[in-house]
Amino acid sequence: MIDPRCISVLNSAPGISGPVIYWMSRDQRVEQNRALHYARFRAVADGAPLIVAFTLSPSFIGATFRQYDFMLRGLMEVERRLRELEIGFVLLEGDPAEAIVRFRESIGSGCVVTDYSPLRISRRWKATAAAALPVLFIEVDAHNIVPCLMASPKQEYSARTFRPKVNRLLGEFLIALPPVERVPASEPWAPTDWERVRARLPVERPAGTVRHPQPGEAAAIRHLETFIRERLAWYGERRNDPNADATSGLSPYLHFGHIWAGTVAIAVRGVMNVVNSPSPEGWEAIGVVNSTSPEGREASGVVNSTSPEGWEATGVVNSPSPEESKAAFLEELIVRRELSDNYCAYNSRYDSFDGLPIWAQDSLARHAADLREAIYTPEEFEKAVTHDPLWNAAQQELLRTGSIHGYMRMYWAKKILEWSPSPREAFETAVWLNDRYALDGRDPNGYAGVAWSIGGLHDRPWFERPVYGKIRYMNAAGCRRKFDVERYIREQKEP
Repeated sequence: MIDPRCISVLNSAPGISGPVIYWMSRDQRVEQNRALHYARFRAVADGAPLIVAFTLSPSFIGATFRQYDFMLRGLMEVERRLRELEIGFVLLEGDPAEAIVRFRESIGSGCVVTDYSPLRISRRWKATAAAALPVLFIEVDAHNIVPCLMASPKQEYSARTFRPKVNRLLGEFLIALPPVERVPASEPWAPTDWERVRARLPVERPAGTVRHPQPGEAAAIRHLETFIRERLAWYGERRNDPNADATSGLSPYLHFGHIWAGTVAIAVRGVMNVVNSPSPEGWEAIGVVNSTSPEGREASGVVNSTSPEGWEATGVVNSPSPEESKAAFLEELIVRRELSDNYCAYNSRYDSFDGLPIWAQDSLARHAADLREAIYTPEEFEKAVTHDPLWNAAQQELLRTGSIHGYMRMYWAKKILEWSPSPREAFETAVWLNDRYALDGRDPNGYAGVAWSIGGLHDRPWFERPVYGKIRYMNAAGCRRKFDVERYIREQKEP
């Protein structure tokens, strides 16, 4: 059973007999999904079928084909895994709220369950659906480790104020779920024609090939296993060097819900309770990893689950990583990431200059007329044609891969502030580019990141200077002290 503190009731309608719908949205996976587990619990208790429905919106906050392609290929795996469990899956197209209401009516569903998102568009869809659904409508926070609305009842000032609240509850919520099992009354639905769906998508298809990772649950677990074995040991020391390949690369998987942050945290902390699904692709073994080399590359054991139930308990992952690397990574994964949800949940202007701290707005306004070294249009930023080769390289990385290294993303946003006609236009440009090109755009983490870099969110006032006011400053000289800038520029130019 799911902890009731993860659950919110969105309307006052009764639960009645009939199929249970899980309206999948933000958490696009089968295993370690609280919302799916809760929906299954209700279906089994009522002796009813369970159907997972995903509503494909024709437009989502400026997303282009690169994001839809990554998402759809992940959903193909979700459908495949659900078919193995004989659970129905259906892809609905059109306005999400209208589509889910029509679908509920068509099958006579007695209850609708969905997952949690603090974003305005998702909340609007759910509010519309809640007003129209004549049956119980429930939301489950399957994304955060500590449920967002439970962690804090207000917008937090900084990580310093948020951290103790999350850490106090972490032990109560950082718990792996058992494997998803079949629902006796369920049966698979007709398979989705994915090629037709992709061909009909009414979204922009920017020119150029995007080199992004393989999507889906299985790929996410493989990525996690590789990170723990090969890179976690160096995370604390080298995470701010974009040439070092010391970061996890899990951001797109976390954004699309292909992996739960709790699964990552459990593995990194040293205990992995669940691992392989019996799907044909397999969840790559995390198993018992005993590394003795400094690089953390020696694996002493592999656990391959072959049972029909899948996800066998595997015991302990003994990571060789220094404790400071684990602590630094978990700070970003848990505290900083869930602080972003907190920001979006309690600040309706999270994607606007008007949502920034008042001290930052006032400081930037006082310097809005300061002389700039250069001024660029959003289109010039988009094309990476500024005077700064380092900034251009960061934008080229975004265009080519759908991602920017975390340290460079801060530099990228701050220089947009420095070279835009006004702070407000800078904020709008950074949000637009991140939402349009980043695989993990249109996400609380992205909005909070832009707000931190440009508007001092979750930060403090610094020494005042031209253009920036009291916003924390970054420059190319500081980057050169941290890493080989010329190498980074050179590598981003490679096809």
